[in-house]
Amino acid sequence: MTARSLSLGLLLFGMLWIAIALMQDFDLEGGAKAIMLIGLGLATAGATLTVEGHRLPLRRERILVGGLALVLAVFAALTPSRLTMAEAVAAVGLAAAPLMLRAAGVRNLAGLGRLPAILTAVCVALALNRLRMALAFLHAPDMEDIGRTTIAAIHAVFAGQNPYAAPIDLHPEYPDFPGYKYLPMMMAAYAPLAAALGETGLRLMNLALDAGVSAAVFLSARRIGGQVAGLLALAAWLMLPVLPRDIYKHGVTDLAPALPLVIALMLAETRLGRAGLLIGLSVAAKLFPGLLMALCGLRRRHIGFYFLGGIAGILPAVAFYLWGPADFTRNVFLFILSRPIDITSWMHGLPSIVPTLAKLTYFLFLLSVLVYLVLRTPGLVRRCGLIVLCVVGALLTGPDAHNNYMIWWVPFFCILLGALVSAIIAAEQRLTGEHA
Repeated sequence: MTARSLSLGLLLFGMLWIAIALMQDFDLEGGAKAIMLIGLGLATAGATLTVEGHRLPLRRERILVGGLALVLAVFAALTPSRLTMAEAVAAVGLAAAPLMLRAAGVRNLAGLGRLPAILTAVCVALALNRLRMALAFLHAPDMEDIGRTTIAAIHAVFAGQNPYAAPIDLHPEYPDFPGYKYLPMMMAAYAPLAAALGETGLRLMNLALDAGVSAAVFLSARRIGGQVAGLLALAAWLMLPVLPRDIYKHGVTDLAPALPLVIALMLAETRLGRAGLLIGLSVAAKLFPGLLMALCGLRRRHIGFYFLGGIAGILPAVAFYLWGPADFTRNVFLFILSRPIDITSWMHGLPSIVPTLAKLTYFLFLLSVLVYLVLRTPGLVRRCGLIVLCVVGALLTGPDAHNNYMIWWVPFFCILLGALVSAIIAAEQRLTGEHA
């Protein structure tokens, strides 16, 4: 591996780290978060095209990477968190280190020919650190309402009550929607441990789901770019410090709908019925991002199996709907439609015409994705890029952009990032071989 490819890879990983940390820091700053989401969309498009072999001219590539780095640097300078500022400086310094070594006369870095073994060791260390963080938060007192209401809904079902009719999510902001806000597969995912162990059980189930997402991210990226791509993607997923705090400390439950979607991404190439089933199960846990993946997983061939699998997956939600149609509709669907735009959205406080135009633009984008999938049959890489772009659009045009929604797109972006850095390394190795 050359110093240039290592430096660029470290820079890209550092940029992802800083972007996630900044989204946490600017949790209530809709405008700042929107700019970073737009940058994420540009990075996704660039990464997708590069992995597919449609690289930008070198000058434009440098402008794109430099522009994204500049945006992150500006926000890192503005962040209220000194830790994030220190992380940004450390990331830049780490990325610059290989170039400094090259300037000192070191052209090829010794030892990095054993990259798979080195990356395996890095992933083991990161996994142990993730486990350490999970255990540290196992009995944390500040679980958010998404976890607490899921536990309450599980107990309600075990007591023979309809969780969508029971008063388990009472808030003065929305008194007309006292029932459970998520779908039944969310309860099913956490019931085995949360029913008996409460908040500790929910966090332990998140640990199992986290392990599942890690394996799915590795396997998806490996399918695209081989062993190195898989290990790089896994390292990207495991290195992020913010997500474990949300998953384990705050007890957010978005891993439950995310895991079947990452698996479905792999199966959408060859096992459409199973992919549809997994997407249906995800939607039966939480409407988004499953509905977006349902669009991005479409294929022209064998579409009947895809829809049959999806219908089978959402049957648990149908059963709970039939238990109490009015309560289910009110708490699951009408609640979403009635939510006002909060301060985490860039549209907060703007005239009503702005959200209307934003939603219209997003609808046209989704329609163009549908037309594209009807006319073409993209591969795994492009589908991965499409799901990230669809989620970014949903966050930009939705009423809020809360931190737990990052789990909707981060696994797919890590797959792209691992494949991208692996492709850069492979291209550098080919160039080095040609010049040897």
